[in-house]
Amino acid sequence: MNSGFQLKRKILLFIALLFLFVDFSRAQNYLWPTSASTLMTSSFCEFRPRHYHAAIDIKTWNRTGYKVFAIADGYVMRVRVSAFGYGKALYLKLKDGNIVVYAHLERFSPLLEKYVNKIRLARQQYRVDLHLKPHQFPVKRGQLIGFTGKTGIGVPHLHFELRNLKNEPINPLPFYRATIRDQLPPLIYEAALIPLSPQASINFVPDTLLLGFRPQSEINLSDTVYITGKVGLALKIFDRANGARNHFSFYSANLWIDDSLLYQIKYDSFSYSETRLIELDKNFSLYRKGKGIFHNFFKHPANTLPFYNNTKFEAGILDADQLPPGLHQLSLQINDFFGNTATFRLNFMANPLFRFTYDQWKLNEGELFIRLISAEKLSRILIEQQSGRGDWVSLSTYQILSVLNYKNQYYYSLSIPLNPDSEDWVLKFVGVKRDGSSSRPLFVFNRSEALDISPQVSEFIPLKNWFKLVIQNPEPGSTAIVKTLSKSLKGSVVFPLAPGIFQINFPWHSFLKTQSVLEGILPKPLPRMTLVSPSRAGTLSSPDQRFEALFPVKSFYDSTIVSLEIANDSSFPGDVPPPYRRLGSIYRLQ
Repeated sequence: MNSGFQLKRKILLFIALLFLFVDFSRAQNYLWPTSASTLMTSSFCEFRPRHYHAAIDIKTWNRTGYKVFAIADGYVMRVRVSAFGYGKALYLKLKDGNIVVYAHLERFSPLLEKYVNKIRLARQQYRVDLHLKPHQFPVKRGQLIGFTGKTGIGVPHLHFELRNLKNEPINPLPFYRATIRDQLPPLIYEAALIPLSPQASINFVPDTLLLGFRPQSEINLSDTVYITGKVGLALKIFDRANGARNHFSFYSANLWIDDSLLYQIKYDSFSYSETRLIELDKNFSLYRKGKGIFHNFFKHPANTLPFYNNTKFEAGILDADQLPPGLHQLSLQINDFFGNTATFRLNFMANPLFRFTYDQWKLNEGELFIRLISAEKLSRILIEQQSGRGDWVSLSTYQILSVLNYKNQYYYSLSIPLNPDSEDWVLKFVGVKRDGSSSRPLFVFNRSEALDISPQVSEFIPLKNWFKLVIQNPEPGSTAIVKTLSKSLKGSVVFPLAPGIFQINFPWHSFLKTQSVLEGILPKPLPRMTLVSPSRAGTLSSPDQRFEALFPVKSFYDSTIVSLEIANDSSFPGDVPPPYRRLGSIYRLQ
């Protein structure tokens, strides 16, 4: 009985392999679609605003009129003619069930061109979309079906698109592995480390860190990056091919943190119904800011694209609160379809937040006496002084006078000799724990020309479901307003950006409870705001009830703050200049 089972298993395996061989042979039997060239100008799944490129574009040397062939037996199932988009396009249904789209054609084969023109003339219109039956225009492999052109959008080229039985675009390259010559690896141009939570910072700064390189296929960052909170990695990376200067999209990638494979992607096929989600696969924010096309090497919770194998939602995110504190390595391998690879490596320190501040300092005969406070036991304290040119210089000469542990707080009393010729000094302190993680920078400064004025708010910006508040406080040694706000704003995180400049990030629910506190320090009244969730509809009305914004379910990918302002004075942006006048109010929805 066991031997019979084994025999059946072998027979089934043979049949499966036979079908695979037949499919593989059929795939290899596809003909290259044109006599123009075997060079690409665009690849499958390249970025386009709000959608993926569903095909490969084939180089026609900026000329028209090259022959276009049927890649296999089938029939013409559809013909479209338009002044926009695909221009003159031809759709073939192949015997294996796949669909082929040839776009931007100059003209069709003579017989088909005559048939289409007759219908256009009868209808007296340029644009037509004809669905044909199998017996009307059957084709054989290698048969002439048209000529390359530049109709629709773009310069002369052939848009060559393959679709499966579900009418989903599929990558054409597996069918032409031996046709296209590519021995060049992708090149990495730029990296971006992006804060993804209110607690997040990179190198102690709560803003995106952009790192530019001379384009190369192997990047090993020598400097360790310090991260807190959730941080995402994005890369500006382009593939290449022999004989072409064009930039292409890469094919697949794998990301490891230490020895764990956390993120995978491979561009084989997608659905037109999800092509808009390219805004989550690529970094739409950096693109809108004019930074170029960056790929997000982490998966957004709303991203349901089929490229990611078993990658979980939010996989690839560097989360300092979930990783063990200390040093980690991120390794990334990016591949093109033909096996050429690029690598990116980054050492980063998972740096959980801990409190590091001071409660008193005194200057006496060129020596600074200061007491630092830490919620964690420190192995060392790094001190830097800012020079006249703005550079930071390490101070090796200082003395720890005493260390006190009181109510789970560590107090470090220090004596630091300062340059006696300098009345203006700025010191930066960083506390380091035994595991290598460190505190945020702590700035202490003395400015002889400091002005005695009230704290100024330089920025107040809603960011998704949290707020960013930047306060400039020029009074030497005074952080009272920052401490008051951070206590009032529950869940807030304070980032010292520079001497006397602080950023406070705080969540939406904290804003609702302390709006009156904020209005007391902000330079102008706050607009009406609401939080719109992807899973719940939202509404926002103007104070005069004449304007209402409705947000259906799934209006946003993330919970997002929406504000509405109304103004009736000429200072409001967008007002009409004299001598004209407007008849109604101006509303700004943001």
